[in-house]
Amino acid sequence: VIADVGITTVLVYSSGGPDSVFNFLYLVVIGASAFLLYRTGAVVIATLSALLYGTMVQLLVYGVLPPPPLAPAAEWSTPRVRFNLAITVAGFYGVAFMVSYLSEKLRFARVELELRQKALSRIQTLYANVIASMSSGLLTADSLERVTFLNQAGGDILGITPARATGKLLSEIGLNLPADWN
Repeated sequence: VIADVGITTVLVYSSGGPDSVFNFLYLVVIGASAFLLYRTGAVVIATLSALLYGTMVQLLVYGVLPPPPLAPAAEWSTPRVRFNLAITVAGFYGVAFMVSYLSEKLRFARVELELRQKALSRIQTLYANVIASMSSGLLTADSLERVTFLNQAGGDILGITPARATGKLLSEIGLNLPADWN
């Protein structure tokens, strides 16, 4: 991520400095760091981006760095540069905090989903054990009259293996429903 910030700075400098159309790439790098490194990492990357961008702009304004080859022939006035820096740095931190907030919400949602999936799995196992150990036959079917479940007792009653019954029509396993069943 740090290398991405460096590459972005070089690209921004070479394509016009403060007037570059690639300034948005800082936001992309900061957003990616928020997903990878969460809030602390995003703030660190936003700070690094602000320092590199601000240093580059100041060095250009004061003539320490030569004007970039693709820079428009415009003078950068001090108020304009300050405004540009303030808005850009505010954008860096705004993106860092917003995306890291979303990233943390996503992480918590994943953890909660995993917990709920484990609980559902335990409940499914419990119900499967209860249904499998029933002495009464149990068969479930969908609205198309296809068998979705048959327990062992039901298979013994019908004289069919439960695994073979799944997916078959009720009529195929010997159960014919009355015409007015619907």
